[in-house]
Amino acid sequence: MDVLESSRGTRERTGASLITLDRVSVVFDGKRVLSGISCEIPEGEILGIIGRSGAGKTVLMHLIRGVDSPRRAVA
Repeated sequence: MDVLESSRGTRERTGASLITLDRVSVVFDGKRVLSGISCEIPEGEILGIIGRSGAGKTVLMHLIRGVDSPRRAVA
């Protein structure tokens, strides 16, 4: 059984992840904006993304929503 731990306590995972990120990294003009972001977000989970200005929150959300797409995959 897969178990998910969150701020709402521990509960059983009921299915596949709705969103999966696997080692997402983004570089703009030689500056790394995101570095190795990995997570799984199950359906129904509430998630907040916080960080200082310029930390890459909007870039991450644009990738998740499909506003931007990855330019290349790096192994």
